[in-house]
Amino acid sequence: MPRARAIGEAIAALQIAASQASDQSDVELSAAQAELERLRHLVDSFQQAFHQAMFGGMGPQPARRAALCFSNADGNVSVSFRLPYRCKYGQKLCLIGSNDVLGSWHVDRAVAMNWTEGDVWTVELQLPANGNGVQLEYKYVVRSERDKSAVRWKEGNNCYLAVPTQGRLKVHDTWDDSMREVEVSRRLRQ
Repeated sequence: MPRARAIGEAIAALQIAASQASDQSDVELSAAQAELERLRHLVDSFQQAFHQAMFGGMGPQPARRAALCFSNADGNVSVSFRLPYRCKYGQKLCLIGSNDVLGSWHVDRAVAMNWTEGDVWTVELQLPANGNGVQLEYKYVVRSERDKSAVRWKEGNNCYLAVPTQGRLKVHDTWDDSMREVEVSRRLRQ
């Protein structure tokens, strides 16, 4: 596990450096992003091998891609989430996760997303951050609005985010994990 922790810390350091470096050339930024993706793949491979050895592929799924979140200048991190999914009447798609804003893994406190045309669910959050960074882990859950209970959890691993110190983050996920897009918009420094 010390090797996995070291890799995770290297990933977080690269993400922080990339998000703060407004004067980096495109070549340097591309090289850093390629190294970041290589390290992510290493962590995922290590976790899958460990899970297979420990549980024979059964039991709880390993989490992926731990990363640090830091605040924007106003003390909050602006993050919007978007996921296409068709719910039945009386159900809502919700975002649930590891911090208080995301309900601390309590389904009845999960953040209800807003339905938009085409069965696309969206929500924009202002996530509080502290100076030491916050581990942000999340997942989607379909919740019954009648009794606030889980109807269906999104299958697979939990998701993790690295949020830049400036700007805003837009996360576009799919229920079947066929696509995950994270768009970072930087604010100009004043």
